[in-house]
Amino acid sequence: MKFCTMAKMLTLRLLGSPSFWVNGAPLTGLRYPQGRKLLAYLALQQSQSVERIYLAGLFWPDTNEAQALFYLRRVLSDLRKAMGEEAWRLLSPTARTLALDLTQAECDVFGGGIDTELLLQGWTEDWVLSARQALQSAKPALRTTPRFLGRDELLKSTLAALPMAPVVTLTGPGGVGKTRLARAVVQSLQATGASVGFVSLASLPPTSESTLEELWHTLATALDVPTAALATQLKRRSTLVVLDNCEQVCAACAALIAALPGVRFLATSRIPLGCEGEQLLAVPPLELNTAAMLFREHAATLGVACPHDAHDASVEAICQSVDCLPLAIELAASRLTLMSAAQLRERLGTPLRLLRRSQTSPGETPRQATLEATIRWSYSLLPESERLAFIRLGVFQGEWSLEAAEAVLETPDADTLLESLARQSLLVVSRTASGEPRFHFLETIREFARSPCAEPAPARAAHAHAHYFYALAQRARPEQREGVQQLEAARHEFATALAWFEINSPIAGIELMLALETFWIRLSSGFPSHACLTRLLSAACSDLALPQRMQAQRLLAALTLDYSEAQRLLTEAHSLALQHALERERGYCLLALCLLEKQRDADAVRRYAQEAHACFTHQDDLAGQAYALEYLAVAALCQARLGEAEQGYTQFLVLARQLESHISTGDALYGLAQVLIFQERYTEAEPVTHEALLQMPDEMGQANVRYLLGELARHTGHPAAALPHYAEALRLCHDNTIHVLPAFIERSRAIVLADQRDFAAAWASVQAALVEFRRYRIGAQLGSTLAEMAWIAHREGKPREAQAFFEQAAQAPPRDIRHPRDEARLQIF
Repeated sequence: MKFCTMAKMLTLRLLGSPSFWVNGAPLTGLRYPQGRKLLAYLALQQSQSVERIYLAGLFWPDTNEAQALFYLRRVLSDLRKAMGEEAWRLLSPTARTLALDLTQAECDVFGGGIDTELLLQGWTEDWVLSARQALQSAKPALRTTPRFLGRDELLKSTLAALPMAPVVTLTGPGGVGKTRLARAVVQSLQATGASVGFVSLASLPPTSESTLEELWHTLATALDVPTAALATQLKRRSTLVVLDNCEQVCAACAALIAALPGVRFLATSRIPLGCEGEQLLAVPPLELNTAAMLFREHAATLGVACPHDAHDASVEAICQSVDCLPLAIELAASRLTLMSAAQLRERLGTPLRLLRRSQTSPGETPRQATLEATIRWSYSLLPESERLAFIRLGVFQGEWSLEAAEAVLETPDADTLLESLARQSLLVVSRTASGEPRFHFLETIREFARSPCAEPAPARAAHAHAHYFYALAQRARPEQREGVQQLEAARHEFATALAWFEINSPIAGIELMLALETFWIRLSSGFPSHACLTRLLSAACSDLALPQRMQAQRLLAALTLDYSEAQRLLTEAHSLALQHALERERGYCLLALCLLEKQRDADAVRRYAQEAHACFTHQDDLAGQAYALEYLAVAALCQARLGEAEQGYTQFLVLARQLESHISTGDALYGLAQVLIFQERYTEAEPVTHEALLQMPDEMGQANVRYLLGELARHTGHPAAALPHYAEALRLCHDNTIHVLPAFIERSRAIVLADQRDFAAAWASVQAALVEFRRYRIGAQLGSTLAEMAWIAHREGKPREAQAFFEQAAQAPPRDIRHPRDEARLQIF
């Protein structure tokens, strides 16, 4: 229980130079400057919660998400420690949010009548400038109608097309804004004095024998013209007639337009009308930035202010989850009267259930009151065969090819069904760089296809989907560029297939993972977890053949962060291979042990690689020999035996090219470039590095080479050019939790930042590197990293801290001294 005293227990002075007081004494003891800024930012939110991921992006915008969240946790812990008894004010309303409780606290910002230019004086971050503007205009929000955002070019295109064709049809999925665009056309033309009639057809029933007659009557009523004189009057006026919501009466609309050859029409429909001379204009979803602006403007009409900071993750995430559809954005914004943007974001896993209105607006049909009803309307117009295809295609998680659709639909007419669904704006068609068509649902439409709103999907669809991607995994070659591209495009489908196999056929699930062993390990995001393979192995029990069980243990070891457990799995698999005289499996167990010890014990890597090379030579296995040569070169490189490493990588490159393996060729070139950089042969290293980048077909390989390009720039006197390469390398490997490359990148990045005297960022990077090296138990790099910390402290003018770090470095395992210039830089000690 907290007891109130006459003195404020927390005082925040945010006008002028910021200062913070706890129980009457200045807040001291903060190790990180971001702690003061975090406290100020939370105070300005007036006890409102803020998402952690938003704060991470706000204060560390140039850092990947996982590391930014790590830095936030560290700063938060430091701030809580410094606040002592008042640390209770730093709340976590949910696991993902933070807030500052200002009960009985004093803050000089909220008294009114202040000079906003004094707010956080001396701080120049974007969020500070935004806060000053927000305080300056702190008054009740004006409830205005959201602007016609993001459609100016489309409006111009529509107006330009109208004189050129007898009918222009605006097509697109429900909720994309076709009606609103049509109304904007009407307003533009009426402003010029043109005669325009707007006719809504949403209330007409689907096509029947009497529909054409009803359509004539509806048109005459809307335009206030007698039905008998309709054709004469329209031709005389040289009118544009807008037919809105034509999809359920397309045939009748086509007949009407044919009967009025002198009249120009603008139609909105999810389906082309099929008229002679019809020009189609597709209305796409909004761009993300535009969608976010529209969301904020809808929120403003409700008197709700949303953050305008460039790093506002909540609003963009909301817009993405509803496919940037204007109707969905409006419906989502309407929920802000009940919850915050962060809370809305958390609940948008099922947008169809959440995005609904209790009543319709004037001129709005009931089917526009919910996104679900909008999609259901399109679904209800499909013939039975297309409904079934629509539901079966809902089994796909991402994009799919024509061949995959044929397998899931189990019909030779798959192309016809896909074409029809695309024509009716239920399916999005795109093309790869090579021109191959790809298909996908918008997320909201996909959710409908999987929901109880539609008929249950046949069990055959999931069965066919899983077996198609099982077959794809078996025939794809993950070491080739084309194979990697195939597998990358299907990686979400592999996860879906594995979920089906886990229940229905665990052995097939294991076989699927094993077929993609190289792909899983090198993929930068989206690979199945250690837990997934563990469950599959548990379900398969003793039915798994010994070679498969050993291969599965190798993959399990590669996917675990627990070094001892990985070592146990691999040692057990190696013993089984020896016991049962499985020479090929023994060789690959030895290679897996090389990978495990790669950053820990170069002598062990050399020993295992030599044994593996002898094994594969006896088996006449060129691929195995190539991998063994790579690890022999790695061991030589780690021990600074650079001539031997160069020879090893050269031999590895010869075999890789003979095998026509893009991944192995890229790895060999990458290793050779490393050796040349360590030898300071930069002129030779540059073309080799660029060739490696061209060869690498996967993101993890590209991340390695990007890091090397950064190192080249750093060592040749272009540190500013190194930072973008480091940033790109971090981006490429941001989700890979089984690779230590980010630690090396952060250490090099810290050196550049310290040279640029950005010591706060340098410390954040080098400490992140130290944490990762310790997490992976890579002792050989701890000494180097601690030495870098000593050097940074020295550069910052902190000799005592520098000496302390150097003493720690001296007690750590030997430093990585392969690069002479880095070692020379550290000789100050």
